[in-house]
Amino acid sequence: MKSTTLIMFLGSFGFLIIGLISLLSKRIKKYFKESGVYKDTDKFMYYNGVFNLFLGLVGIVLGILDMIFTEKSKYIIIIYIIFIFILSTIQNKLLKKYKNI
Repeated sequence: MKSTTLIMFLGSFGFLIIGLISLLSKRIKKYFKESGVYKDTDKFMYYNGVFNLFLGLVGIVLGILDMIFTEKSKYIIIIYIIFIFILSTIQNKLLKKYKNI
């Protein structure tokens, strides 16, 4: 396995873990509610979790494609980076409406 594929998988698993924590952690939801930073903590945590799960799943698919199509690795890595950048920007803009600050 190439190092780029390994990095893609590790990053994608990180996004999956963050997404699952956002969706399932009652302690973090309670902390965010008590902090008063977010207007609707439940929606914020839900959308944050969904975005991160989606990023992780797409990253895993691209990692598998990177393993299969070794000659197209540069293009797959570029697609991965662009995809993370675009989705992170969309996530940031959509989740701003839930912040009190």
